[in-house]
Amino acid sequence: MCAPLFTSLLRMSTKYDFPAVHRDAVAYLAQVFPSQLDAFCEIDARDYFACYSSKLGDDFRLLAAARLHGATASLPALFYMCARRTPETIAAFGTRLLTNEDVRIVLEGRSAAAAFIERLRLHPSAPDYANPTRRVHCIA
Repeated sequence: MCAPLFTSLLRMSTKYDFPAVHRDAVAYLAQVFPSQLDAFCEIDARDYFACYSSKLGDDFRLLAAARLHGATASLPALFYMCARRTPETIAAFGTRLLTNEDVRIVLEGRSAAAAFIERLRLHPSAPDYANPTRRVHCIA
């Protein structure tokens, strides 16, 4: 199922009060964009949204739909997907589809990821970066 069709299904399940469809849609979104890093890395090899990556802006549409319809478990992964985009793409789609607060979170996440990558590039053997017990807190 592609992202535009999925967001429409989620929107209609809320509008017409179909709780079973809404629950299934939110559960499916949580399966595709899990909140746990290990599960997210596993998902990378699968293609749940066949046309998801082919349409620029779908990640922003999914984030907006997840935020609006209470799919909170998927928010960290969706924010990450949006933060991977260029600043121009974030400006083009984020300002049109997301709230100002969500655009701010995406931009801060992008900046934090870029700073982390730069520190890792400069100090690749720093023990803190390789620590598997190190926790990263989501600001969303």
